[in-house]
Amino acid sequence: MSSLQQRIAAVTDTTANLITQLRELDLLREQVRKAEELYHLAKQELRDADESSPLSTPGNLSRH
Repeated sequence: MSSLQQRIAAVTDTTANLITQLRELDLLREQVRKAEELYHLAKQELRDADESSPLSTPGNLSRH
């Protein structure tokens, strides 16, 4: 294999690895986005539950 062919093979291999890493990064970003969304929904549900609780008073609602 010539030097040029070796360099082309190395670039091709590196490119394939980078593409794989980008796909993995996209999947991780999507997982983080979904986790953040669920966290915010759960936090809001807790706030709503606290506000509707008969034990709630204006004093303990202000801590949120």
